[in-house]
Amino acid sequence: MFSLLFHAAQAVSGEAVIKPYSGGYSNAWRFNGKVLRPYSGGYDNAWRFDGKVLAPYRGGYTNAWRFNGHVLQRYSGGYTDAWIFEKGVLKPYSGGYSRAWQYDGKILKPYSGGYSNAWISEQGVPIPIIAKVAGII
Repeated sequence: MFSLLFHAAQAVSGEAVIKPYSGGYSNAWRFNGKVLRPYSGGYDNAWRFDGKVLAPYRGGYTNAWRFNGHVLQRYSGGYTDAWIFEKGVLKPYSGGYSRAWQYDGKILKPYSGGYSNAWISEQGVPIPIIAKVAGII
């Protein structure tokens, strides 16, 4: 019953919940389409997203990331720690699949398989959002 009430409240609030696939909410985050913040916290560790740029909610663009629909890179530029997202796979710009991730719009999991480090959002969120929550960027 709690689960049904929770999901109903979630739908009313308009917030997507991103949490570890293994369950629990201690590491979960909320995303309302513009602001990403810890599930049980305020805005101290929050991020803002305008569809292209993910930046700290409070502060400038020093730690920000930008996404053009294909490349996820630091706002300041460069490709040293950039990522490419294509065909549901997020992989380092430098190449290779050893650090790659698969994302189907709801579940982010290691490309190598398994769900031990996977993340889920029942509503689906943009790749920069779930990549931030998972600690990839």
